[in-house]
Amino acid sequence: MSHSVRALTTMVRELVGAGELAESSGVVAFRWREGEAVPGSVAVGTVEVPVAWAPSELALRVLLAEPGAAGPRVVLTPLEGRQLAEDVRARLLSRQVHELRMLEVLRRRLGAVEVSPALAQDTELQRVLLDEVDDAFLERVPAGVLDREMALAWVVHHLLGGKQAPTPSVLLGVVQRMAQRAAGIPEGVLVGVSERLSLAAGPVGRLVGEWLVRGGGAPGPWVQAVVAEAVDTAGRAGVGGRTLGQAESVLPPWLREEAAAGA
Repeated sequence: MSHSVRALTTMVRELVGAGELAESSGVVAFRWREGEAVPGSVAVGTVEVPVAWAPSELALRVLLAEPGAAGPRVVLTPLEGRQLAEDVRARLLSRQVHELRMLEVLRRRLGAVEVSPALAQDTELQRVLLDEVDDAFLERVPAGVLDREMALAWVVHHLLGGKQAPTPSVLLGVVQRMAQRAAGIPEGVLVGVSERLSLAAGPVGRLVGEWLVRGGGAPGPWVQAVVAEAVDTAGRAGVGGRTLGQAESVLPPWLREEAAAGA
């Protein structure tokens, strides 16, 4: 699902959920770029809300004049609200053409009253939250404030495939899957992820984070460094030992094999 379609779906769901767009009727208009694919509908719960394209004010008038089926309708148009006549705007929800701004979509979706300046300026991270992160890892904001650190934590959970803490042993067990999931995430966001992993899992977290920033790929020399750190970490924690042969409790099979091959 493209960013625009996901943002549109989120906005329509939120408008219906907040009671702003009646479930029984109502027309909501969103500004949409010409040439971008127009979905036939968006899902709101078990209901498919129909979507129509109106490239001009005349086309919009025709759509508004058509007898609609029961339930809300969505109209997409390249026009701004100020380009429409007053009688046309009067037929639309809030008498306007809504803009699909990523930050507004996130704010509505997560129940945020306030967004931190750092996240407000980080459009790459906003896009990742909308396009890449599984819905299961996005949470309503309990205190009403959505900040960048919270957003990066959700990206880490998405990469891990779960909400477990990113300990060295957890990271080493799923690092290959993390690299696959990181494929669509911009380098700038991965740098932030790397910083969080370093804080949470020390040198192993730093090495895994750096590998993700570089785009994953063949482990190569990275394996020797991460094995040394993992073995040392295990030794300090009293788990396993400080040699490769004693580190099986903290190294996944694929990493032991890579390390043995490069030894």
